[in-house]
Amino acid sequence: MDEVRRQTRRQETGDRRQECSSLKAGLMNTDGRIAERMKEARASLEEAKSLLEAGMDLGFVMNSLYYAVLYSVYALLESKGIEIATQSVSIARFDDEFIEKGVFDRGLSVTLHRAFELRRSCACETPRDLSRRDAEALLPGVETFLKAVEEHFAAK
Repeated sequence: MDEVRRQTRRQETGDRRQECSSLKAGLMNTDGRIAERMKEARASLEEAKSLLEAGMDLGFVMNSLYYAVLYSVYALLESKGIEIATQSVSIARFDDEFIEKGVFDRGLSVTLHRAFELRRSCACETPRDLSRRDAEALLPGVETFLKAVEEHFAAK
């Protein structure tokens, strides 16, 4: 079980580093970056579901749920030409540009902030006292978040 977790974490970290390198290098146009962000968001959600179903470490589940919404936020910000800074700044910009202006329901912001609160900010951090109930409660909100963002892009 520990080896599976280590492999999952290595792959997740490596995939994200590679993606960040490609995006920072400007190798994709804006539409390509947005599509890639949404693909990563969907993959993170599916990963969270698989990890939860397999009874894996809840820290990994929460991180995957968090990245599902974060990648969606990045796609939205990029669609408006807003530079992506730190995660917390990106979350604040999402609230300013999409929640306060009425583009999305305030419930999406609640989901995003809850995911941010429950995720592990680094591998060295002491694990939070998470329950399966926390993950199961967050999952529908993350699914709703992704669906709303996908519909937003489909309508454009």
